[in-house]
Amino acid sequence: MQQIAVKNFRVFGAPAEFDLSPLTILTGRNNAGKSSLIKALLLLADFIEQEDQTVLRLDGPRASRHKITNFDNLKNWEVADDIIRLSYTMGDVRLEYDFSRHSEPNIAVLTGFRIVVAALNEDLNMRLMSEFENPHYQITVRQGLIDYIVNEDAYLRLQSQSYLAEAAKAEKKLATMDQELTGREAQFERRPDMLNYPAVSTAFNQLQINRKKLHIRIYELKKAAESHRIRDKGLVYSTSISLEGVAPGVPSIPRIIQQGLLAYVEADAARPVQELKYLAEQVRSTLVRFYQELLQLMRFPVAHLGPNRTYQSRLYFSNHTGSEITSIVEAFVHRGIRRNSAADKFLRHWLPLFNVGDSVNVVPVEGMAFKITINVTGKKGSPINLADLGFGAGQILTILLQIASVIERQEERAAAGRSRNVAAVLLIEEPEANLHPRLQSLLAVLFEEVTRTYSIRLVVETHSEYLIRKLQLIVASGTPDEDQEDNVVLFYMDQEQDQSGSSVASVRRITIQADGKLSDVFGNGFFDEADENAMELYRLQKKSSRIKLS
Repeated sequence: MQQIAVKNFRVFGAPAEFDLSPLTILTGRNNAGKSSLIKALLLLADFIEQEDQTVLRLDGPRASRHKITNFDNLKNWEVADDIIRLSYTMGDVRLEYDFSRHSEPNIAVLTGFRIVVAALNEDLNMRLMSEFENPHYQITVRQGLIDYIVNEDAYLRLQSQSYLAEAAKAEKKLATMDQELTGREAQFERRPDMLNYPAVSTAFNQLQINRKKLHIRIYELKKAAESHRIRDKGLVYSTSISLEGVAPGVPSIPRIIQQGLLAYVEADAARPVQELKYLAEQVRSTLVRFYQELLQLMRFPVAHLGPNRTYQSRLYFSNHTGSEITSIVEAFVHRGIRRNSAADKFLRHWLPLFNVGDSVNVVPVEGMAFKITINVTGKKGSPINLADLGFGAGQILTILLQIASVIERQEERAAAGRSRNVAAVLLIEEPEANLHPRLQSLLAVLFEEVTRTYSIRLVVETHSEYLIRKLQLIVASGTPDEDQEDNVVLFYMDQEQDQSGSSVASVRRITIQADGKLSDVFGNGFFDEADENAMELYRLQKKSSRIKLS
């Protein structure tokens, strides 16, 4: 995922776009939109996993994380319009979802879906035309966009090959023309008087003109092939489909689109399918593949760590839902971490660096609970129960276990040969809680290495000055040939007053430049707070010294 955008969503009344880097830091004032952006990603993750995608359910699997219980909590309270837009970009494809109010408060209606491919200057539009009586979606798309999604490289090659094929035909025609010109020139050498006949002279001149035009045509075709210029985008689909016509299965977005486009092709066999340069059967096959690719394109693996991460306990019961570490470790129990796998090596490397221990054990207890113990090299006796360690150890262990779990899942996805093995998105809120300043700085090292080493993108919400300062040092200490400015991006969020006096969200995108400097200043009360306190303390100390001397 390269970008997420929101409109009329919670604090974001106006459209707001967030270009995501491998490591994206969200910081700024409280209640300024940091959590809202994370909630948008959680809602989208729930929606993508739904079977029925004509609605957005607010009571999905991640409801306890985003805590949005009704539509009024979903939309911006300053905007009268009920249309909410959530979108994200995968590669060069942007997917947009529009939702509106439903009669049930914990549901929103999907009123529109759009795929935008900037490389083609094309889009697919799916729009709800009637919500109550005979609800149906209107779908408009060109075949070129479908081919691009099905197989971008193959489509570009197809276009290139078609131009080269036409160029080859033109070259054959040119060869025939050259033979004719050579023959006529030989004839004129034998009988120069023939050039005195107007009809012969005109025909010869026209042949030379045609030969020149053919040379230009061949050059243009080859140039088009080299640049993969896409001219013929093929058939334009414009069709509508009622939800009753979506079969078999529940109405997911890919299913609705596939059924609508197939119905369009099959409704009229005389429709100019030959414009596609395909047979009708190949069109159907392409639409089936489009359905499969769209399923993969819409999905993005997402994991989340909330701000209240864990509590220390000697036993963790499987049915307990209030602890992040319970759900994380349960996944470990069921999935397991393979010995010497990337996840196993990750844990063994980072656990001692954070002074937690050397390795972690998860021991099931009678199938109803489990306990977590830590092995410490050189320490006599049994492994240490997590409850006997400080809150900082539990905090760090939860973060490391979650990252290891995502690493393991990404390896499984790669091994399964998924066609679109995209980077997972891991959302972490307030990772600095309960941590000593040195460990907060070490978090920056951890996060930077994770995004550089594994197929994981991190979105971190933090107020830690130590973490951000360490990221500046990491970028500044990079080798000159490393372009790290695009690897880390910070979004500073604030609240401002508009002309009417209403509060509006303000988002400032800040990058860390090659020398470690920030591209823009933070708002008041962040980096300047410690400096102002130090100066105030200095003034008080000076004043106290003067009083003692007098």
